[in-house]
Amino acid sequence: MSQTFHRRLWRRSLAVFVISALSLVSSLGAISGLSLISLCAHSATADKTGPVASAAQNGTPSTAANKSTTTKTKSKTTTAKKTKQTKRSKSSKKTSQKHSHSPSAPAVAAKPLFNATPITGPNFTAARASLKVIVNGEEIPYQRFFTTVMPGQPLNINVESTEAYQVKLDGTPLNGQNQRWTWQAPNKPGYHQAQVIEQLTQKTLTLHVFVLSALKKGTDNIAGFTIGRYPPPKDGKATYNAPQGFIEVNAQNQHLYISPHFQLGQFICRQKDGLPQYIALVPDLIEKLEWLLEAVNKRGTRLDTFDVMSGFRTPFYNRVIRNVVHSRHIYGSAADIFIDVKPRDGIMDDLNRDGRHDKKDADVLYTLADAISEAHPHLAGGVGQYSGNSAHGPFVHVDVRGFDARWGK
Repeated sequence: MSQTFHRRLWRRSLAVFVISALSLVSSLGAISGLSLISLCAHSATADKTGPVASAAQNGTPSTAANKSTTTKTKSKTTTAKKTKQTKRSKSSKKTSQKHSHSPSAPAVAAKPLFNATPITGPNFTAARASLKVIVNGEEIPYQRFFTTVMPGQPLNINVESTEAYQVKLDGTPLNGQNQRWTWQAPNKPGYHQAQVIEQLTQKTLTLHVFVLSALKKGTDNIAGFTIGRYPPPKDGKATYNAPQGFIEVNAQNQHLYISPHFQLGQFICRQKDGLPQYIALVPDLIEKLEWLLEAVNKRGTRLDTFDVMSGFRTPFYNRVIRNVVHSRHIYGSAADIFIDVKPRDGIMDDLNRDGRHDKKDADVLYTLADAISEAHPHLAGGVGQYSGNSAHGPFVHVDVRGFDARWGK
């Protein structure tokens, strides 16, 4: 009897143990399953490509099996995200470090094609022309500037003064009379230097002269550098005519100052590394950038040049990056710029001094650029403002299209 009783008691105890164990395993499985659902829901929301995110963005309910669990998980994930963003926002307001960007528009350092030094001296000097020199109908605005001419075409120089002047071309005096000189450009493209010298004071205006390289009929490249095809002029406007020729930028002339504060190499195209390149560049654009640079310095930011994120673009490259067909960049009359002085890290400085580095800093530069067209009607053109993203920091677009256009603010 005793043996039978003990056997029955042992079997009952074993059954209770097995049932308890199975119950525990089942509970653990349920917890694991919930964790898996939560992880999947968070991943889909963060990636913004999964079914949970798609349903939320489209305003339709989720089709997950455990609907209530998924909803709770989404709610927790959203709450966690908001908390995280709030913390980041508060943190960015407290710090004055340059990388404290807005969480919604993180900016990264822009890699310059040409590394120009932002400050080259203790004081800013505008260096505007002290002589009134007219070259092919255009007044030269600065003591050091540039002009372009097609091969075989004349370069007419006129000085509006009663003083005695001498003009030299590549060091050789030119013959002239009545304050007028004419130089016939050679048939070969290349670089030359003209100097207009007041004989009494020896004040000198230096003019860099580029004899342009033209696209041969039926081709889309110059010396292997692809230019591409220009679109027909927009609305029949002459400002959208294709450039007649292009400046060769090479290792010898890339550091040449074509104005008091801008070097030729700052405006090359991003489509390839290395030189030579062939670019279009409109003198009015450089004059506008000089006026803007002066305005920035008067406002209190010490600076000797802008960082040019994008200057000339060939039509070929412009299509590759899927920009608008008639972008002013393909005509050499536009530049995307930002200010990067302290610290030198490839991102727009805190111009409005609010301790952050965002679109509001681009707004400062935008406002100054907007005023240039009003003060100098011959420099009328576009001004656009852009936020930072995963490819670049905030910047401002400036161009000289001949009429005003504004966007982004």
